[in-house]
Amino acid sequence: METECERLVGLGELVVTDDPTVTLVVPGVGSCVIVCAYHRRAKVAGMAHIVLPSSENFRGTAAKPFWFADRAIPHLLASLQAKGAVRPNCVVVGGANMFQLAIPSPQQDALNIGAMNVQAVLELLRPATNIVAQFVGGGHGWVRSLPRRRWRRDRAERGWQGASNRPLNSPNYKGCDGG
Repeated sequence: METECERLVGLGELVVTDDPTVTLVVPGVGSCVIVCAYHRRAKVAGMAHIVLPSSENFRGTAAKPFWFADRAIPHLLASLQAKGAVRPNCVVVGGANMFQLAIPSPQQDALNIGAMNVQAVLELLRPATNIVAQFVGGGHGWVRSLPRRRWRRDRAERGWQGASNRPLNSPNYKGCDGG
């Protein structure tokens, strides 16, 4: 029997795996967008934790290229394709408006990073993937108030799964690095 492990996908990280024992995990999401991609026949899955829509006006993006939708999505799709996944299924989660102002202002739309993230991600995914579900928008994120979320490749048809509420540093946590 194979031992399962969890791989935390942090801010600006991208992971692609064909290891059936690996569960890709994200502890919470707010204005970021999580893209969960899978291909049933190729038996491969990937997750990107996207922080911002575009790298266009940022210097030094080489240090954290996957923070940006315009860099993360093409790399995610290329990595999946390299493992045999053509036109993968995707679930898009997050994109909350975390910076709502009590008083409407002309700058309010510019502060809705979540909506900009969702728009950028969907524009990049639509031509090359099947978007099977979206859990996006809203006025608050899923941070601390909900259990840790996980994406399981073998349960992909059921989508975004609730996981146990144990913290990642609990004695029962089994990371892929053995810790």
